[in-house]
Amino acid sequence: MPFVRIFTGSRYGAPECQRISDILHRAITDTFAVPQADRFHFFDRFADGMRIFDRHYLSGSRSEGYLLFHIVAGKPRDAAQKAAFYGQLARDLQSE
Repeated sequence: MPFVRIFTGSRYGAPECQRISDILHRAITDTFAVPQADRFHFFDRFADGMRIFDRHYLSGSRSEGYLLFHIVAGKPRDAAQKAAFYGQLARDLQSE
C-alpha cells in the first residue's frame, strides 16, 4: 500500500490537488502494479515563505510552484520500476 504525502505551496487548491493525485495514482498503478483502489494521498499545503529551499539544487531552476512527493511504497521496487515511475510522473505532470 503506497502512502504518499505531497508538499505544495498555497497556490494549489482542491481541483489542482485532485488532478495531481490522479496523475500520481495513474503512474503508481501503471509502474508499481498497485491495485486501482489502493490510493492514500495526503496534501500538505504551505503558505508563501513557509518552504525554504534552494532554487537550483540538482536542477536548472525550482519555482514556488514545485511539488515534493514523499512516497512509502510498502514493498521494495527495483531501479527500473522507480525510473519508470518517476519518468511517467514527470512527463504526465508537465503535459496536463
